[in-house]
Amino acid sequence: MMPIFSNTLRKYIASGALRGRWQHIALHGARLADAMQYAHDHGFMHRDFKPDNVLFNDGGPLIVADWGLGYFVHKQSVVLQHLTVGGMGTEYYCSAEQWATGKCDCRGDIYSLGMTLDEWATGRQRPITVGDGLATAPFSGRTPGAIQFEALLRRMTEFASRARPSSMREVAAALRAVARTP
Repeated sequence: MMPIFSNTLRKYIASGALRGRWQHIALHGARLADAMQYAHDHGFMHRDFKPDNVLFNDGGPLIVADWGLGYFVHKQSVVLQHLTVGGMGTEYYCSAEQWATGKCDCRGDIYSLGMTLDEWATGRQRPITVGDGLATAPFSGRTPGAIQFEALLRRMTEFASRARPSSMREVAAALRAVARTP
């Protein structure tokens, strides 16, 4: 029987659950990165990854949902090819290249995951310019692990896509490593 997914990550963030508990957020982020790597390995780009598109139930898995802007859905669409000229996705979570052209590779999804994890860690969205990423630390944790987590989120959300990690596999490994660091 299929479980019922009664919550979105957006509701979970709003509840304050895990706010500031970066090690737990990093482990959940690693699981999301694993799921996204699976999609990327099969040629699928989400292009609208955000807290509203992550579903779960209590004690259940995190599920990446709403693939309506996914590259695999539309890559053969002649109509969408003409419409995909910019501003595709949700502005706050969009990388600069995706917002400018409507196109991105896996590093666009990496940017979106970084913005999502920052919002989860802080409980809020930051005032940013589209695609500028995180210039400041997401929270005030000063342990070595928290500092590494903050640095990883900044790297994931770099303005230039080539400065971001090259795959969700790399992101998942880095998130697991920082989660083990006190």
